[in-house]
Amino acid sequence: MSTDRVAVSVLEEFVKKVRLAAKSNQKTINIPIDDAVSVVFNLNLVLLSLLDKDQDAKTTTTEVVSVTMDGGGFDQTR
Repeated sequence: MSTDRVAVSVLEEFVKKVRLAAKSNQKTINIPIDDAVSVVFNLNLVLLSLLDKDQDAKTTTTEVVSVTMDGGGFDQTR
């Protein structure tokens, strides 16, 4: 994964704008393209981080189970 860090402040600002628009019953929000690109970039970083963690969890929880069978038999006691 990239060494880029998520700019949480960019995402928080976007969430604030959306909440404010929702509270004032606005139908749309307008944001500058630079802000939109930054939000998309940071959301992609979050998603990549989650995918990496998911892959790590899947590889570390895999275990091998070995079963040995000897054929057994019936006990013929009367």
